[in-house]
Amino acid sequence: MPFRTFQQARKSKITFGKILITLVILDILAIIALLILAFLPQYYRMKDNFLYQTFTLNLVLVALLIISAIYYIGFRGKKKEKVSGLLELKENEIVLNGTSIPLADIQKVRIIGNDIKGEFRGFVSKGSQNQIIITKTNSEELSSFFEQTIENPLRNSKKILDLYHDKGILSESNFTNIMNNTNYF
Repeated sequence: MPFRTFQQARKSKITFGKILITLVILDILAIIALLILAFLPQYYRMKDNFLYQTFTLNLVLVALLIISAIYYIGFRGKKKEKVSGLLELKENEIVLNGTSIPLADIQKVRIIGNDIKGEFRGFVSKGSQNQIIITKTNSEELSSFFEQTIENPLRNSKKILDLYHDKGILSESNFTNIMNNTNYF
């Protein structure tokens, strides 16, 4: 069965998640610094003020952690991917987005993923974080993200993947991990 492929999402350098992590780290450093200052002799008169500020920063830290948890569970990976074509694994070729690649022209196939649409992994998965990397005999690399669903997981293609493994195109560890449905790299 064919798998839908997606255009690679453009990754931004600054994301909401990175901002939250940075704020959490800065908050923890500020709490540690205020606790150290509170116990230095020259700041003895301001000790209570430092401890009140530390308590306030602890509340800010808890709020940031709650916001981070809500963001991770509710909003992580909500970007819409654009379908770019299909991935078909055949006995004598791989068809990727309409381009037919004969097995004779393929040096190595690597599949990264185990993201199956509809499975719950802290959040409901969209199944689109699977990647196939095809290295051709001329050292050209083709790569695409594809979708697995509960009805159409990659391990249903066992016969074809076994053929790729027997021909030395798919590594032993990659093949075993796909069949065991563990994270494959």
